[in-house]
Amino acid sequence: MSDIYLKNEIEEANKWAVDIYRKIHMYPETGNEEYRTAALVEAQLAEIGLVCQRPLLTSVTAEQHAAENIKAEKMVSAGKNKNRLVMRCELDAIDIKEETGLHHASCREGFMHACGHDVHIAVILGTARVLSKIKNKLSIDIKYIFQQDEEGNGKGKDIVALGEICENDIVLGLHVRPSLASGSIGIKKGIMNGASLMFDIKIDGKTSHGAMPHLGRDAVAAASAIVYTVYASVCRRIDPVRAHLVSFGSIKGGIRRNVIGGSAELSGIIRAENTEMCKFIGVEIEKAAKNIAEIYGCSAQAIFTEGYPPLINDAGVTEMLRDAVNDYNKKSIMDEIKITEVEDFSLTVDDFAYYLEKARGTYFYLGSGFPGKENSDIHTSTFCADESCIKVGITALTAAVLKINKDKSIFSKI
Repeated sequence: MSDIYLKNEIEEANKWAVDIYRKIHMYPETGNEEYRTAALVEAQLAEIGLVCQRPLLTSVTAEQHAAENIKAEKMVSAGKNKNRLVMRCELDAIDIKEETGLHHASCREGFMHACGHDVHIAVILGTARVLSKIKNKLSIDIKYIFQQDEEGNGKGKDIVALGEICENDIVLGLHVRPSLASGSIGIKKGIMNGASLMFDIKIDGKTSHGAMPHLGRDAVAAASAIVYTVYASVCRRIDPVRAHLVSFGSIKGGIRRNVIGGSAELSGIIRAENTEMCKFIGVEIEKAAKNIAEIYGCSAQAIFTEGYPPLINDAGVTEMLRDAVNDYNKKSIMDEIKITEVEDFSLTVDDFAYYLEKARGTYFYLGSGFPGKENSDIHTSTFCADESCIKVGITALTAAVLKINKDKSIFSKI
């Protein structure tokens, strides 16, 4: 393919994608309510000639079929084509007040794209625009998934369950990372993100006058003791070289300052390097909660909610991405993309893990930090991405597609 890295096409797509990013950033929508965002995505995909589907209410998918499949009238359904690359991004924002001072700051008070999902959308749309210009030269199918509600209940699990990807697919995902400067990507083979398990603990006691605690059963005191005990003792049951973490995010109890609280509730999350360890920690937390509550004359019940599995990158696909970007760096006349080898995995979670349980793929970090500047982290009111990272993401994904299109041996390794 002449002009293999499509300089003009990438430049044009980047300008288009940056404008879309700003529009999405101005109107953030939380999980399962991304109606405006989903409609905007559909409009942009239609503009480049793609037909959209809605597997879920506010999730959008579209597929660009290989030229040879179109000519042979083999518009194959999901799961039947052996050479398909799937790209996924998220649509949702979170409920946090933006304090960035950007010209395109959120117009919705109390809501913000503090996760960088607006960047992800722009990158995938920009990539789709580039690939639409060379669709007649591609011999693999490309599928785009714009998924709702990653931050809430993880609709990635539902997308996979609906059959939107299959075992034969290669899947790619990305996430902005402010600690990496724009112009770079971070890659890692194997585990990239940990597993999680959520829990709620309800403590029942007995209300009494604050001056007569002996007549009551202090659920607030029991709750406080449970938090301390879990933090102090549960970790003693686990090999210290194994990654794990317990966080209590909220504690509620009592009715007023001079009354012994008759009930209390705790909620938190367990994070670890695998699902089995999360479950083990959950058992230990439940034991501790019941035993401590009994000491205070109360009772405790622990309720667990399934979290996410660990996100594990395929070594071969990760290597492919590295090679693709290196090829770009050697041949391109545009700016070089720096590759950072990520050494440690994170105990943050992402429902892209469900995609990687079903199919081989890799999830990489897109450097979004402003060079030479202290950058706010994601999920903060001052998080801000360097817009130049959008072009980097488009370029890296385009390079990956061209690499696979040239050498499809990666599909035969499935």
